This record gives sequence, structure tokens and C-alpha cells, in this order.
Amino acid sequence: MTQEPVGGMTPIDESQALVELGKACLSVIGPDWSEVVLQYAAVADHESAELLRRASDGSSSSVEVPEGALEEARRLRNGMYKQDTGTWFSMRYTITPPGSYGVDFGYDGEPGFAAPVPPAAFAQDLERFPRSEEHTPEWLGRVLARAQGGGPLRD
Repeated sequence: MTQEPVGGMTPIDESQALVELGKACLSVIGPDWSEVVLQYAAVADHESAELLRRASDGSSSSVEVPEGALEEARRLRNGMYKQDTGTWFSMRYTITPPGSYGVDFGYDGEPGFAAPVPPAAFAQDLERFPRSEEHTPEWLGRVLARAQGGGPLRD
């Protein structure tokens, strides 16, 4: 995984990256869709991504997430870092016809992963994206305390 520079993304850069993210997602969707949702979460070198396509008839199917979408998500996470605040752990990106999008970034919620993520990964993530104590959620503090003893993340 290539590491982009941390922080420094302007609102214009962010907007352009979000448009590129949408283009990458739509490149694998095909016709007759009513909504496309990308769920993405990352901590250090661990990431989870799911792309869901809802058809006009209401049916849903998972679609393989294109590499271009993963690259844009990584670029956004790196570029959106703010001193003391950190960066986000999860993102929900929703596209509706004809190509409008909405995005929610999770800066404070615990990211969901299918497999356990080692607490040390959260410590590595905090080294890369430092946060002040004020911006460190309680759950993250517990995980970082566990990082001293090792073991997978499971409450």
C-alpha cells in the first residue's frame, strides 16, 4: 500500500477525489442501478471495503471494489488528516442517479472489520495520524491500552 503525504488536502482536492472515487465505483456497476454504496474502513495497513449495487427492481448485489476506488479512498484518508483531530476510520459513500453523491466520514466511531485487527495496528495508525487526547475516542483509548499487551481486538 503506497503512503501518500499526510494532510494538506484542500476542499477542492477533496471534492475532486470524491468525484474520482465515484467514477471508479461506477466503472464496474453496469446499467439499471438505483443506488451504489461503498463502505470503507482503514486502520494502518488493514482495510475493509464493500461495494453494493442496488438495482431499480430493489434487488442488491455486491460488486468487487475496483483498485481505483481503493486508491482514492486511501488518498482521501491520508489527505484529510488534520493536526490534533486525526483522520477518519470509516467512510460511507453513496451514489444516486444521475450521479449525485453523499459521503459520511466516521472520525470517532469504531471501524467495523470482518476479521480482528491487532491493537498494535491502531497504535501504528495513531503514529501516522496523531490525535490529541481530546480527539481520542474512549474505545480507541481502550484498544491502545491493549496494544501494550498484544492480542486481537474483541470486546
